[in-house]
Amino acid sequence: MTEKVRRYKAVAIREESQTTLGIVEHEREGETTAIHSLYYPTRLSNRDTFKEVEKQVAPQAEDTEGIAILKVSNMQRKKEWESSQVKSSWKGYNENFDECKALAADAIKRQASICEKINEEKERIRAQEQRAFIIR
Repeated sequence: MTEKVRRYKAVAIREESQTTLGIVEHEREGETTAIHSLYYPTRLSNRDTFKEVEKQVAPQAEDTEGIAILKVSNMQRKKEWESSQVKSSWKGYNENFDECKALAADAIKRQASICEKINEEKERIRAQEQRAFIIR
């Protein structure tokens, strides 16, 4: 079976009384396919912040019997915190994380969480093509 890899970027904003996360799922070419703008009314620990990101990412990988590649910035990560389906790396903050940072900042303003698939139809077609390829 062909392994499907899902790619994510994430940024955390941890303040004294709240934590927000901005997570973007994207294709290799950089096109955004899903967004997560998450709000927590308490300051999460470094580990809990990473594990909350992983909670959003890991189930998606399970659905496709693949793995998730996660690039994080503005948060701590340790290999021992990862599940077997999430491979993470830390990157210094740069413009590639601007969309994630904007999502985290929006969560502060809203004080609520949102998650949205950007193009569910495209995802459905891709899944059908993958199944057709496996059947051949």
